[in-house]
Amino acid sequence: GLRGTDDTLDFGFRGWGGINGHVWLESRAAAWLAEPHIQFELNAPQYDAAKINATVTVGTAKAAAKPQLTLEVEYVDAQNRSVGSAGAVPCAPPTCTSGLSTLHSPALWSPASPAMHAALIVLKGADGSVLDQRRVSFGLREITISGAHFKLNGVYQYLQGCRIVILSR
Repeated sequence: GLRGTDDTLDFGFRGWGGINGHVWLESRAAAWLAEPHIQFELNAPQYDAAKINATVTVGTAKAAAKPQLTLEVEYVDAQNRSVGSAGAVPCAPPTCTSGLSTLHSPALWSPASPAMHAALIVLKGADGSVLDQRRVSFGLREITISGAHFKLNGVYQYLQGCRIVILSR
């Protein structure tokens, strides 16, 4: 058995404690998705469309040769309905970017109406098999600053608060 660890017996199973947390083993495919990032540009001032794409970092096994990969992205609204997609594009690690998609009449995010979208990102191998997939949530919004004022989705936002000045003698 393991000696000198702080592991406890829980329902007959023994866990392995690491130096700073638990330790577990993970099996991965030859390539996997990491660090997804959604980029978008709203069509202001109408806000009737958004151009959008996804960029991901792709990890690959060091022993494996550069695999032939494709990246597919589908965008869905809060009700999980498809609102756009980027067809399969070739992916050359370490960074891959999907094709540009246009979302028509997107729901905009605001504190009063926090509409969220999601990107379903799929990494496929040369044979079409799914190697990894991620779901990334995001909100579409535009913030502009003009002097001491700012707008969220074309609407002025007013902040309430107070200014406290402490004078020292």
